Amino acid sequence: MRRWGQALVLAAELPPSVERLYAHFLHTPASVTRYAATLRELPWSVSAARQGHLDQRTLGGDGKARRLFLLVTCTSIGLQRLRELAPRPERLKLVYHGLDFGHLPPPRSARPRRDGSDAADPVTILSIGRKVEKKGYDDL
Repeated sequence: MRRWGQALVLAAELPPSVERLYAHFLHTPASVTRYAATLRELPWSVSAARQGHLDQRTLGGDGKARRLFLLVTCTSIGLQRLRELAPRPERLKLVYHGLDFGHLPPPRSARPRRDGSDAADPVTILSIGRKVEKKGYDDL
């Protein structure tokens, strides 16, 4: 009932210009998105990143995946698992995380590669994410 209520609010407050909906996770956000999309008669899409949590219940036990416009995953293992479970495998898409720099001009000057072994010339790494064990910050 809680998700239904959230979907009612979302559907009521969506501007008329919205043509489709997208949820980033295939659980609670997907349920809310699915209900709102149904109410507004809009196509909807979702991403499923953690293949370990994919099963028939989360994917389609409640009919969630049957009306999907697109189901995206970010790993080939996830895609393989989704192909086993998805009622409409033609709607699956593999989209790796990252940026495609191919369309950008080359750097003005090439910098020498560094491995961080020189204390006077350290390597700086920026990582953005939740500070939880599964993100691997202890390894980083």
